[in-house]
Parts: sequence; C-alpha cells; structure tokens
Amino acid sequence: MRPAIFSILAFLFVATPIFALTMDEAVELALKNSHQIREQKELYHASAYRLKSAKGGYYPDLNLSYTYIKLDHFLSFQTNESSVASIEAKYNLFNGFMDRNDIKAAAALVDAKLYQKKAVEADIVLEVKIAFVNLLRAKKNHAVAQEAVNLLESQKRDIELHYREGLVAKNEVLKVDVELASSRQVLLLSESTVKIAAHVLERVMGVKLDGDREMEALEETGDVIPEYDDLLSAMLTHRSELKYMKALKQSKNFDRKSARGEYLPTVDFSFRYSKFGDTSSPSGRAGLHDDEKRTMLEMEWELADGIKKRHNVRAAEADLRAADAQLKDLEAELVLQLKQAVEGYKLARSRVEVATKAIKQAEENYRITDNQFKQRMATSTDVLDARVFLSRAKNDYNNAFYDLQASIAAIERVEESFVKR
Repeated sequence: MRPAIFSILAFLFVATPIFALTMDEAVELALKNSHQIREQKELYHASAYRLKSAKGGYYPDLNLSYTYIKLDHFLSFQTNESSVASIEAKYNLFNGFMDRNDIKAAAALVDAKLYQKKAVEADIVLEVKIAFVNLLRAKKNHAVAQEAVNLLESQKRDIELHYREGLVAKNEVLKVDVELASSRQVLLLSESTVKIAAHVLERVMGVKLDGDREMEALEETGDVIPEYDDLLSAMLTHRSELKYMKALKQSKNFDRKSARGEYLPTVDFSFRYSKFGDTSSPSGRAGLHDDEKRTMLEMEWELADGIKKRHNVRAAEADLRAADAQLKDLEAELVLQLKQAVEGYKLARSRVEVATKAIKQAEENYRITDNQFKQRMATSTDVLDARVFLSRAKNDYNNAFYDLQASIAAIERVEESFVKR
C-alpha cells in the first residue's frame, strides 16, 4: 500500500504542470506591486481630504476664550482682579461666493488626481507589456544563437572529417573555427541580454521570476487595428491625461472666480455669550452684570488693499490660460503618438510578412547547400554563408514579430483601450 501512495504523491508533485506566466498575469502583478500607484493613491486621498477641508467653510465656527487680568493700579470702581469666559458661534453668510468656488476647484482637483492615477496605471501596463515582449524576444534570439552554434559544431565535425581524409584544405577548417568562435560570442551576448530583460521584467512586476516557470508565447492573430479616425476618436475620449488636463483647467477657472470674489463684501452672523468675575473664576461680579449675550450681523467691504486683489485675479487668469495651452499642446502630442504607433504597427506587420517568406527561403537554401557540401559540390564557405542567411532571417522575423507586439501595446496605450472604464 505504501509504495502505491508514494507513487501517487510523486506523480502529483512531478506531473503537475507549471502554468506559464502570461502577459495578463504580469500586468496584474505590476499593478499590484507598483510603488508609483501607491503614491498616486495617496495623492488622490490627499486631494479628497482637501475637498472636505474646503467644505468646512459651510459650517459655523465655534470659539471658546478665557481672559484673566490682574492690575497693580486700579480705580475705585475697579477690582484688582477680573476674568471673563466667552463662547462664540460665528457663521459666514456671504463672502463673494469664494467658498463655493473653492469647493468646486478642490472637487475638480480630486477628479484630476483620479485621472492622473489612471494615466500612471496605463503607463505601467505599457511598461510591463514591453518588458514581457522584450524578454520573449531575447529568449527567441538566444535560441537562434544556440541553433547557430549547434549547426557550426556539426559543420566543424564534418569539415574536420573531410580534412583528415584530405578532401579539403586547412583554411576551410579555420574558417569554420573562426565563425564558430564568433557565434559563441553572439551566444554569450544573447544570454546576457536574456538576463537583463528578465531583470527589467522583475523590476516592473515587483516580484522575482521563477526560474523553472516558462513564459506564455505570443501568437500572431492576424487581427487588424481599427481605422485611424476610430483610434483618434477613442483616444480623445478615453485618454486619462486629457481628462486630467481638462479637470485641472476647470479647477483653475474656479480659482479665477474665487479671486474675483475678493472684490465683494463679506457678511457674518455671530452670537457671543460671556461670563464675568471679580477673581480668576468668572463666577459673577459685585455691582455689575454677571454675564452678557451679544448677537451681531457684521458686513465688511474692503475698498482698497494696495492692488492685491487685481493682481490675484490676473495671476489666476494667467494660470487658466497656461492650463489651456498645456491642454492644446497635450492633444497635439497625443495625436503625434497615435500616428507614430499606427505607422510602427503597419511597418512591423509588413516586416513580419517579408520575414516569414525569407525564413522559408533561407531554410531551403541551407538544406540544399548542406547537402551539396556533403556531396562535395559546395564549399564550407557556401555552408557558412547559408547558415548566416538563415540566422539573419530568423532574427529578422523575431524582431519584426515582437516589434509588432510592442506596437499593438503602444496603440492600446495611446487609445487607453485596456484600462477599465
């Protein structure tokens, strides 16, 4: 019975497949572990608290005060000690709509911070997708480099056999040795590139890669991106940076209105209750009233302030114009990004089509040339050239294919289609 149990346990641990790391999983890890997103969340919370603080202007102020006085010299009707304790409630009835505009400005900033957070999330998604693509590219190019070394090692065995049989000259063997040494250098470089690409992906995901875990390969689906006008419309609708700048501009507009409110009067209502005393304790006075209730309606209108208001308004108007210019410049920049992404996609797709045909031709050329060499109808140089053509064709295809995947990720970022809305 025990051997059977051990066999089952061994099967469960050994035969259980290790699922490949997918691009979507890498994105989820990056979004979960990103310090930048944590920073944006805290900035959003800070703006939300400032909004609540601005709403405090609609609530009354309540103040408690206590005063104690001791005199060295006093008149006959005074005492040498006196105290007063007061509680005052004050409510602003009107302040030129500044409180209302300050609240609207703070609310617009909350929206702006939310859009800024979404933009950072979108940047991280693009960053991890590019890192994922580049690691797959590096591994594919490493595989091509390894295949080139294997082919040259096989060719070296064949050429050495021919040399011992006196069928080829020594320089033919040396050519293969030199090319093999060069290919091994390329292989070492490709190994380093894989390690660096893995470190980059680990950095953006926030976790270390499992060395035994494979990565899910990307496949060419043949899907065609939407028309440029549709992409442009989606970008102008969904792009978080545009929403951020529009919200920021809106906040600046409310700041301007608030600054203009300084020209208007303020109206306050207050109620104050005071309790007096002849000692340090406000427990009553001899011969005078012990307490006092005071209700006041107070209006204040500042007629001159050294032109401070005018310059505050002008500064707010300049901030608004600057935000408008930033918004227009951002729109132009995003349109350029979209055009570049679309052109990159078209170029990469064309390169994939050309490279696919080139691989088939290079593989057939190498097969024919290798057979001819074995039949002594071709030289080792011909075989080396055919091998170089094959490796180049495979690398061209890999780079074109992964450039295509990167261009799709770039279009998704420009359009911001992958962000949950």
